[in-house]
Amino acid sequence: MNITSAELASLRHRQARSEQPRRQPGAPLVLCLRGNLENPLNATWGWRRRRSWATRWKERVFSALLEAGYRRGQIEPATPKLVVLEARLWNLMDSADNLRASLKPVVDALVEAGVLDGDADRCGHRFDYRQRIARRDRGLTLTIRDSP
Repeated sequence: MNITSAELASLRHRQARSEQPRRQPGAPLVLCLRGNLENPLNATWGWRRRRSWATRWKERVFSALLEAGYRRGQIEPATPKLVVLEARLWNLMDSADNLRASLKPVVDALVEAGVLDGDADRCGHRFDYRQRIARRDRGLTLTIRDSP
């Protein structure tokens, strides 16, 4: 992710009035993201639209991490983690595969930001995908904690 120094200053200025909760040491990292989740498996998008959709979600994750006070190196990426992704949707998605596909850019952003070392099974992280209907407040609640 490339941001200008003016954008970084703006993000730091917004931290004082941030809607993201500040993380205490040892506490889980909780991020609240707003936006409309779309299922890319049912869409007839070209590669440019798919890439811009994924980039928008990645930027939301990066911004939320900055607002929550996360800095690279605060969390050891190789430590096994439990990642709970709770989608707030207009209507529930039909299967877990559809939900996973719509949240793939979010997981990729966590890897790019250094929160996780990878999303493969061999990395030891567990992903718990949940969904619920919330028509007025659509988006995603992301909780990351060390795996028990």
